[in-house]
Amino acid sequence: MRPPNVSEASAFLKKSPAGSGFLADLSEAGNATEATTKARLRRRPPGHASISAQLKSDQAIDPARDALEATVEGIAGNPFTADELDRAKNIWLRGFTQTLNDPQRVGIALSEYIAQGDWRLGFDRRDRVKAATVADVNRVQTASFVTSN
Repeated sequence: MRPPNVSEASAFLKKSPAGSGFLADLSEAGNATEATTKARLRRRPPGHASISAQLKSDQAIDPARDALEATVEGIAGNPFTADELDRAKNIWLRGFTQTLNDPQRVGIALSEYIAQGDWRLGFDRRDRVKAATVADVNRVQTASFVTSN
């Protein structure tokens, strides 16, 4: 069995409208109305990560950018907790289940996995997300989110 897909849990990490997790600083400090992250770290070598902050029209960009940079560069000092990982896994797994229950979405998802080489990759991905541990996720995020990247 391949190792757990820890990057999947740490990659989509959190969507933080209420201010939770490592992106909470942006929302709580009033620097953003929402902060999100999504990444493609499961590739060999790891791919890209996109971390963004949504601002109101009257908010200044510079303080939000500075807060976003400080947050990303401080990820190693703010490790995932078991509750945060469970929340992230539940959100991802709920989306996976909803995809399976929608004929149009399941068709698109299966065709994407077929294009990657095997229709069973989606189920393998689901199993690896379920198997991800806090230690694995923290190891991956500490190795991946560094200033030099």
